Amino acid sequence: MKLRLFDRMIVPAMLISLFATSALAANGSAEPPFQFYTVLDGLTQSNVVDIEQDQAGYLWFTTARGLNRYDGKEFDQYTIADGLPHNSLTAIHVSATNTVWIGDVRGGVTAIQGAQVIHVIEPFDGKINSVLDIESVDNRMLVVVEGVGIVEITAEGSQLGLKHFIGDESTGITNLYAHHDDIWVESTTGLYRLDIGDTPSLDLLAESVRKIYADATGTLWVADTEGNVGIWRGRKIDPVVEIESDNEIVGIVTDRDNQVWVATTSELFNFDRRAAGSSAVAADVREFSGLDDVTSLFVDRENSIWLSSDSGLMRFLGDRFRHYRLLTKLEPETVWAISEDRYGRFWFGTQTRLIMRQNDESLTVVGEKFGIPKGVVRDIVYDGGRSLWVGITAHGLYHFDVNSMTATHVAESDNANVLDVMLAPDGAVWYSTIGSGVFRYDPNSKSMTRFKSPDDTSVYSLDAGADGSVWYGADEVGLVRLTPDKN
Repeated sequence: MKLRLFDRMIVPAMLISLFATSALAANGSAEPPFQFYTVLDGLTQSNVVDIEQDQAGYLWFTTARGLNRYDGKEFDQYTIADGLPHNSLTAIHVSATNTVWIGDVRGGVTAIQGAQVIHVIEPFDGKINSVLDIESVDNRMLVVVEGVGIVEITAEGSQLGLKHFIGDESTGITNLYAHHDDIWVESTTGLYRLDIGDTPSLDLLAESVRKIYADATGTLWVADTEGNVGIWRGRKIDPVVEIESDNEIVGIVTDRDNQVWVATTSELFNFDRRAAGSSAVAADVREFSGLDDVTSLFVDRENSIWLSSDSGLMRFLGDRFRHYRLLTKLEPETVWAISEDRYGRFWFGTQTRLIMRQNDESLTVVGEKFGIPKGVVRDIVYDGGRSLWVGITAHGLYHFDVNSMTATHVAESDNANVLDVMLAPDGAVWYSTIGSGVFRYDPNSKSMTRFKSPDDTSVYSLDAGADGSVWYGADEVGLVRLTPDKN
């Protein structure tokens, strides 16, 4: 479904910028061109975990609040409301049949084809461990599960399941790369080669290697614990450059312009790959700093470089770095919700307060003098007129008049731990909570109705259907539908 920007968002994100500022490029080089994508652009959450591109050219991104697909202009989002068993997603892989395979934090795997969920596979052996990678190898689909090793997707009739393949917690496997007959295994204990014969085996090649990347030619690029980046030849590293950084290397990719890109958690480096084994080409390393919490690196078929991070998604465009940050003297903190009123003012619900951005770009903390207590503002919903509905953890539901700039506590909500707020077509205000169920509030009659959630689990998100039904996602339960009483 298309995300309706500023209408209703429950997304943890770092306070994002509303004005471009430059990140510094070291060694006198030009600033790299990066565009920064956040929840303002349609991501379900700014904490992007993994990136893949399908055969139609769509880019897919996993986050802790759902799956996103980017067509070059807009983001589509897929959540438990669209059939996913869980919103907190980790690994992603696109197979030769253009099936999108998604791993989640529970250890489950979901297959999507034609924008529809076609398979949901439960975690291996009932163990709750994150899926770290998914890879097609020959006719097999292998899945790396944290603390478990490698498991294989198997079929019994029309049902798919997971079966242990090789490895265990001590192996520390994190990633797989396959190229023809070579299957390379990245782990916290070193570089392995995987043999998938009748009896699968792992051959430890180098304990010092921590990050690998197999390019289109089959060349295996590796990075070791000392920051050396080079090519794996004859069971050892042929080093090309040394990355001078105190930060962990999190990704290596090559592009079609013969450039090798190396990302740490806080910097991006690149050099000419032709420097490998050549005295004619110098391995001059360019460094671009100013990044935060980078988690992965990806190059798409248009030769664009993408970086995921805990605070957003970045795309390399070619001439400058763009970040966006709120112009505020406040310390950076998590943003849970964003809305916009009819005056063009933006409202941000953060970990500690409600913030309003004026048209002159100044910020106002909307606090106790306006009737809003200090606390975790989990959601903000605007009704299109003069009302904002604000959900605050441990403080309940508030009505805020954007004309008079005054707030009124909905007494019937008491001190509820509100997670999500929604306006229904009939004018009712619905909200979900931590462990207390789902509530419907009628502003006209000031009446409150409680709907108990299964097993008293927490409800993180809810939405209304055109027929008056209400859908919500219950933690560890799944999707629940409330239907209106026709009587």
